[in-house]
Amino acid sequence: MNTTRSVENDIISNSKTPKVQKQTLRGHRKQVLCLAHSSERLSRCPPAKRIDEQAKIHSSCASTTGYIDNSEACHNPTLLLSGSEDGTARLWDLRMKRASYCMMIPRDKRGGVPEVTSVAFHPCALQGNEYEDKGPDAILGNSQNCTIYVCTNRSVYGYDLRHHSFASVKSENAKTTVNPIVKSPHFDLSSFFECTDEINQLSFSFPRYDSVESNNKLFLSAADDSGEVHILQCVPEKYTEMANSNCTQSKPRILYHADPESYAITSCAVFRPRNNETIMASGGTDCMIKLWDINRPKKPTYSVQVKPGTQSENTTQLCNPPYIHSLSWSPSGRLLAAGVGDGSCIVLRGEGKRLVELGRLGSDAGGHGSAVAAVCFPGFGLKKSVIDCLNVPSKSVLNGEAEDRLMISAGNDGN
Repeated sequence: MNTTRSVENDIISNSKTPKVQKQTLRGHRKQVLCLAHSSERLSRCPPAKRIDEQAKIHSSCASTTGYIDNSEACHNPTLLLSGSEDGTARLWDLRMKRASYCMMIPRDKRGGVPEVTSVAFHPCALQGNEYEDKGPDAILGNSQNCTIYVCTNRSVYGYDLRHHSFASVKSENAKTTVNPIVKSPHFDLSSFFECTDEINQLSFSFPRYDSVESNNKLFLSAADDSGEVHILQCVPEKYTEMANSNCTQSKPRILYHADPESYAITSCAVFRPRNNETIMASGGTDCMIKLWDINRPKKPTYSVQVKPGTQSENTTQLCNPPYIHSLSWSPSGRLLAAGVGDGSCIVLRGEGKRLVELGRLGSDAGGHGSAVAAVCFPGFGLKKSVIDCLNVPSKSVLNGEAEDRLMISAGNDGN
């Protein structure tokens, strides 16, 4: 069970304690190493837009705050993506409680089964006339209408599930049959990333919506064990885009998070939403959190040295250095949470090109008794009914601040 905490209670005052519902999904044959939820695609959705009174009357998505809720139209919150040591990535439909697709990862040079260390949904929804035909669209659900990326060792692969479903139906000459097994990837970006060590995390950027050109500046980063972050631009979304993609014609941008002499790894790197598509944060086993502008990759704009917490009563943490295992931005892009090896969670606020520490959640506050493996701000989106019930301020809805109040953490202590 995950631990849920309130970060800023002043955002929503009349809220109730969230209820956690347990659901077990069985399919992988070995340990599950990574997860991604389809609500991450909400980040591609423009912020709630102000509407006038006349449009408000005719809009079913408008709340009493005067803002349109775009969450339901821009993402499907019922999809879960998982990666495992068994060499597969699986796409789950939470409504059906079963795997809709199983993506097979190519074997390594020695014929071994590689571990899937990170998975990610491509933020763009697939829309293309080349897939529109008389038959397939009628049977394609939301689980097929997405592109996913996975990494294993030093390799990055992409799977266009809409193309797979279309090709599967055509080849089998059937109206409703779609092969749930995807035997080979549609994209192989391994040679373009040029990673020299095992990749730990993939992260997509969040394009700005005040610029039409920003939709073509989607970045994908790969943080690896060499202490570097490799970044590609214009990552393909559709199978037909691979040949003309700019990522195949340019060198990756490289951020050097750790000094070579430190032999530290970059365990995580995540792009900042709702701010600028080129801002990201990285963390690693050098106990550092760094803020970057990837247009200026030579040095970070700001660095934070994480020191061990003052939890002398917990002797189990004395041997655990404050390595940074996980980073997560809040939906508004204001807050950054870090999962630390000493069992604490650090919450920082982004102020321009700086990071300011707001507080530290340790075992004395009911936190974890061992290293924090993952932190996450759930970006499920606030529906119209929730906004009305909780009396969320209009400004908070517009800026995404209403979703900043909940943070989920998971630790090696089993909590």
